[in-house]
Amino acid sequence: LYPFERFSESAKGVLTLAQEEAQRRRSSHIGTEHLLLGLIQQEDAVAVAALKNLGIERAAIRAAVEAMIQANPGKLIEQIVPTASVKRVIELAFEEARRDNSNGVGTGHLLVGLMLEKEGIAAKVLRELNVMIDSVRAELARLQDAGVTEAVRGVARPAILARHLDLADEQGKSITIDIIFPPDYSEQQCTEVASRIQSAVQGRQS
Repeated sequence: LYPFERFSESAKGVLTLAQEEAQRRRSSHIGTEHLLLGLIQQEDAVAVAALKNLGIERAAIRAAVEAMIQANPGKLIEQIVPTASVKRVIELAFEEARRDNSNGVGTGHLLVGLMLEKEGIAAKVLRELNVMIDSVRAELARLQDAGVTEAVRGVARPAILARHLDLADEQGKSITIDIIFPPDYSEQQCTEVASRIQSAVQGRQS
């Protein structure tokens, strides 16, 4: 149903960890709570870095999930199926990837999907911890701009390094320049080149 080959390796790992969480709890389903627990265990997840930068630690998330689900042990079954809420989260993750023009679906998209779904335990936990979707999206965008990416099919997609300049020439005429840099450029190199271009346009010596 879903083109999971578009998932980053980290996002695929989250799904595996979510199933393991459900099995460990002898659950008959994979819920959004298991997906969230799987996400925070994925060490290289961009979503985890975003949450940490927003002051949300994994231990706090796990404690909040544990307090909310009040695990009810039962008989271990052979097959564990995702709930409708998890299927909706995955749909929302694909929509979020389209929203930011991404070819791959990463853990950041899964995190946003968990928040947009609204009704699952994961969404309730994140609301309880005051995780705001606008803040998450802004932090994910900042990480992408800084070159923090996840591998899709084992190949990392480099972040696009760009600068947008709104300038004026010696006569005061407005000039707009968009600069796209090679993926191996550092932030310092981008800044230096942009500065030289700005100086040249404005008629000053670099």
